[in-house]
Amino acid sequence: MQFRHPEILYALFLLIIPILIHLFRLRKFQKVDFTNVKFLKEVSAKTRRSSSIKKWLILATRLLLFSSIIIAFAQPYFRSDNTVPNANTIIYLDNSYSMQANGKSGQLLESCKSQLIRFLPENKQVALITNNEIFEDVTKNEIQNISFSSNQLDLESILLNAKSITPKATSQSNLLLISDLQFSDENISLKNYDINLFKLELEKETISNIAIDTAYLSNSNPTTQTLIVKLTSYGTNESTTSLSLYNADKLLGKSSVNFENKSDTLLQFEFQNSSITKGIIKIEDNNLAFDNTLYFNINKPAPIKVISITEVEDSFLKNIYTQPQFNFISAASKNVDYNELEDAQVVILNELSEISNSLKNNLIKKAKDDVVFITIPSLKLIDSNLKTLYQNLKLPEFTSIYEKEKLITKITFQHPVFKNAFDKQISNFDYPTVKKSFIVNTNFGSPILGYEDLKPFLIASDNNYTFTAPLNIDNSNFQQSPLIVLSFYNIGLSALQPTQLYYSLGKNNVIDIPIKKSGDNILTLKAESQSFIPRQQQFEDQIKINTKELPEQAGNYEVIYGNTVVYDLSYNVDREESILNTIRLENDSKIQEIKSVPEFTKISGFTKEVDSFWKWFVTFALFFLIIETLLLKYFK
Repeated sequence: MQFRHPEILYALFLLIIPILIHLFRLRKFQKVDFTNVKFLKEVSAKTRRSSSIKKWLILATRLLLFSSIIIAFAQPYFRSDNTVPNANTIIYLDNSYSMQANGKSGQLLESCKSQLIRFLPENKQVALITNNEIFEDVTKNEIQNISFSSNQLDLESILLNAKSITPKATSQSNLLLISDLQFSDENISLKNYDINLFKLELEKETISNIAIDTAYLSNSNPTTQTLIVKLTSYGTNESTTSLSLYNADKLLGKSSVNFENKSDTLLQFEFQNSSITKGIIKIEDNNLAFDNTLYFNINKPAPIKVISITEVEDSFLKNIYTQPQFNFISAASKNVDYNELEDAQVVILNELSEISNSLKNNLIKKAKDDVVFITIPSLKLIDSNLKTLYQNLKLPEFTSIYEKEKLITKITFQHPVFKNAFDKQISNFDYPTVKKSFIVNTNFGSPILGYEDLKPFLIASDNNYTFTAPLNIDNSNFQQSPLIVLSFYNIGLSALQPTQLYYSLGKNNVIDIPIKKSGDNILTLKAESQSFIPRQQQFEDQIKINTKELPEQAGNYEVIYGNTVVYDLSYNVDREESILNTIRLENDSKIQEIKSVPEFTKISGFTKEVDSFWKWFVTFALFFLIIETLLLKYFK
């Protein structure tokens, strides 16, 4: 017999107290005989003998009563014959967000935690692995504190973690997978792992789910922008789902969708250009909760840096590229600041005829960085460096000149430069003209603006925009046309990189925060529930941060530099958890399927205890108490 609390057995020494009391009450007295009470003396002798027997019986029952109570509190048990002393027991408890689903006994994770707390024996060392923690000897309190994690371990990572905490002297290792087995599809061989694998597959009451899949910006223009929200339905969902869009507590929009005949849908929300620092998208769905909310933000973009390298007057460009959307710099080809050129997002080559070799090399390098180039040709002969640059930009040759005046009459309204720029398509307006233009290969790029003879005036090819005629006032009146503002302004906006509305938790997120270095200040990310300092690297005009390990909770975070909020970031749980996948384990003799945690505790390697054994000693105590009562009442 063994005891869960053997230290309580020291209380048995206290049994000496009733023995001493009993002996004290049985001390001998001096006998005095009276001559005229002979008969009474015989009766008295008999009474004293009966009384002595009664006291010894009462003492014995009391000692047995107190002993039974003490042993009951020590909780005795017996080991079973199938115990393997060196067996190592490991449990993997899936705490990914898919465990928010409801099973027969309630939420899957909470139900599993309750089973482990109730049925795992206290005298047995059990290692526990979750998606974000490892407990080599888990306690009930640690099990109770397990919460959801955005991490999701694959089967191979679980096995490697189990192997890392298995003592070398262990003769047997048992690993129990408690999970809905919603891993990515994979077939992994278990032959390389010396471990007995058990699986407790948790069944969901329903396999349907509606998730906010993603959100992104589309069709942005100088005044408005459109937010696209994608909803995805997994399983069968016939009810109407309501979606709400917030900026903090302010409702920006509301919509509803029905998935009766489709698996996904796109919802559009159009609003005025402005920053949204604490965006929240919510839907109403009674299944998985984590994908019912998507956090996002739209930070105010930094000014787009435009540099014009010119040999002619370009004040018209300065009037188009104004603050706060743009930061415009104009420089002659011989006076270009290469530091300014390195940061430029839009480069305008305005009627150049010659450039230096170093400028050519720097511009070719910029072309590899997907910078937007706008080329306005010159009627002058160009040098070899400029020819080489044009070849690297894959521009057409500017050799053949058409010397008759042309009208610019054609607009490609569907091109992104002009899309949504007009309320309606127009076919009659004050056409601008050019006196001289270049004849270029019509197979080059896509025409945006064209002449009356259908030849191109402005051509787009990837990030390169090329005019086929000089724009100076001596050759064209295009500078006086409203089209010039739309053309250059929207081409400049195309250099603005799409805003990343949010990042995924647990991923290696490298983020550039556009802020100039100031003293020894450091960046801090702060939300209502969490504040932390990310790994960061400071440069003169930006700070690069890495947020892989933190944050752990989805939400909107303020980026604080010094005591000032300089940026906003949003984090969400990866939507892979929304997909209702189940792992396919190969048929292997090591894999055993069990139905409950108590069933796992009965396998070889666990200590099988008679949990009701202490109850017998409580019964004995009650039995001896009854005997004592009967002795006191009926034994004369």
